Amino acid sequence: MIIAIHVLIALTSVLLATTVVIRPTTQLLKIHYGFVAATIVTGSYLLVAYPAHLAQSCAVGLVYLGVAATLSIFGQLRLKELSR
Repeated sequence: MIIAIHVLIALTSVLLATTVVIRPTTQLLKIHYGFVAATIVTGSYLLVAYPAHLAQSCAVGLVYLGVAATLSIFGQLRLKELSR
């Protein structure tokens, strides 16, 4: 059950980050950061609970963080651009 919640949180985070790039607001950006934190927390729990899948989990986690960070940066840049 926790893995389903983890995947749902991660997918929601990516959707929020995409929305932030398209229609940037400070509130959406903060919500996105919360979802990223929740994804990291649930992912860490899964790594502790199921250490046999460590390499695969870390690879997928790094890809997720790369996508989330890139979208966050673009969202921040768009927000600064629109606030001028």
